[in-house]
Amino acid sequence: MSTPIGASTALYPAMSNAGMLMARGFLEALVPPISSAARERLLRALEGAGQGLATLARLDADALRELGVESPLERASLLAAAADGAVMAPPPRVTPPGPVIVEVKIGFMHIEAISTVDQCYSCRFFLDLLWDDPRLVGATTVPDGTWFLKGVYLLNALGELTIHAYEKPILLDGKTGRVLWAQDVQGTFSNSMSLHDFPFDTDMLELYVHQAESASRDEYVLRPYGGGWNGYRRLSDGEAHERESRSVQTFFDVTAEIDEWHVSGFSIEAYEITGGNSIEYSEYHLFVHVARRWRYYAYKIVLPLTISTAFCMSAFLYDADDLSNRNGTSVTMFLATSALLYVVASVLPKTSYLTAIDVFVVQTLFVQFAIGVWSWLMYGLLRMRLDGPAQRLADLVAFLTLAAIYVGCVLAFFAHPFRSGLCTAAGMDRHLARLAHGLAGGGDGGARGGGGAHGRVARRGVHGDGAMVSHFHRFEKGRNVWPRKSPGELPPKLLKPHWVDLRA
Repeated sequence: MSTPIGASTALYPAMSNAGMLMARGFLEALVPPISSAARERLLRALEGAGQGLATLARLDADALRELGVESPLERASLLAAAADGAVMAPPPRVTPPGPVIVEVKIGFMHIEAISTVDQCYSCRFFLDLLWDDPRLVGATTVPDGTWFLKGVYLLNALGELTIHAYEKPILLDGKTGRVLWAQDVQGTFSNSMSLHDFPFDTDMLELYVHQAESASRDEYVLRPYGGGWNGYRRLSDGEAHERESRSVQTFFDVTAEIDEWHVSGFSIEAYEITGGNSIEYSEYHLFVHVARRWRYYAYKIVLPLTISTAFCMSAFLYDADDLSNRNGTSVTMFLATSALLYVVASVLPKTSYLTAIDVFVVQTLFVQFAIGVWSWLMYGLLRMRLDGPAQRLADLVAFLTLAAIYVGCVLAFFAHPFRSGLCTAAGMDRHLARLAHGLAGGGDGGARGGGGAHGRVARRGVHGDGAMVSHFHRFEKGRNVWPRKSPGELPPKLLKPHWVDLRA
């Protein structure tokens, strides 16, 4: 004999309390609503059969009628919700009343390239979204129909992203109702740079996470992991700072695989804005602070330019009437310097301004051209008016003047990295921390030479309950940096085996 649908017998496990709460929440929030009698009959049927909202979404009109939903309009309402994929409980009610606080954690698996020419970077990361759902307290699994975000926008993505996401959230802690919904994201993201100080510039790798248009800030807000700030404080400053420092992590030597850049730390923005459709949305912005390792350009461009200029100075060793040798030396070095302009152009995008290295190349060309002009003046004018010793004295004065000018150009070029502390990794960390601190309005970090992307961002306001920018958090091994494990090396947080030694 078959058991009728909705009969409560020992053959069917009882539906969990969390599942009942999700089903009741969905039916009570259904628009247009169904009658309370039909709602209770559906809940009894689901509870008796040990089923959840996923089963309800697959019922047809005849099955709904058999379960006690007599009104065709009510059946149509349920079927329409199932067709739209909207069989989901409403967001949990939180205390104090307000939106759900969704905490964001990001774990970078790799950052492939930071392209100066294309103004973008490629990476792969895990985007973890966490929140507390009181309806899941005491549960062991997440029942069907549990509310979750259904997705967010990554506003500065370029082209198609490869995204693999959980079908539904997973339960992390049944004592608090803590749940996690994770996405594995891989793609390319725009990264606007300010190159005035190139190659001594800094940058902020930006990642913009925007609330999906189907939601609003009345439903949930995005905040850093543990960062109960900007109007939603739940933790003390110390607790929030500690958790926030672990909200962005790197794995498998991410910070070591970017040869050209020194990766120092990160800061976060989180706030609400009004969209173009007049709906208020929540946004989360991550800034990874990096500084360019400039020694490559010093060795491959600046050093050859300096040597070619020194060779160009050898034109003063020839007599004033030996114009051919003087011209040959200066022109050869001038052409060699001009060729390096193409090397510089190949590593930079087209800009409407001169970068620091552009200025240095132009200064080099000017000094080398001045050597040639002096040779022409000596041959065409001064040679006839000055005797031999006077010609040699004039050449010496010109040599010392042009040499002093060029040495001054070299010193001025390297003044910025030495003044800002960009000569060592520790100095880069201090410089980036000062710049990031300036973004949050703390001190004069932005006023002390905010080269690169930091120089074009206005300061926001101090960190606190109404702040928009977090503190600067440095990447530290064992806290938020987990390098690749070498063979034979014990991993951090190694666990003991579950089993016992049966030989004992």
